[in-house]
Amino acid sequence: MDNKKYEELKSKGTIDANDNVLFNGEHVPYYLLKEDLSGFNEPTGPQPYQSDEWLFKFYKKHGMIETDTTPKSDDVFDHIVCFVSANKSEYKKETVEHVKLKLPNLQKA
Repeated sequence: MDNKKYEELKSKGTIDANDNVLFNGEHVPYYLLKEDLSGFNEPTGPQPYQSDEWLFKFYKKHGMIETDTTPKSDDVFDHIVCFVSANKSEYKKETVEHVKLKLPNLQKA
């Protein structure tokens, strides 16, 4: 969505102070929706996680987003890194093993 359109929708109150849009009775971050706000953006690939609708539901399920606020973090990985760094390797092995278990197809960097 271009900046002019965003500002127009924001000034009309369509996009609220938290950058959410009321969509199907829920406050959804505007950037997860099509430009005309008629539905979620089309998936970027065949996997479920490549859908903005799936992502929104995942964020809600795991408490990473509330229906009336913006996401708590742009990147969950930041939280993991901060947690592991703060605990001076006490949980590093357990964290790595947990991530490997939950995301078996995650490629190494």
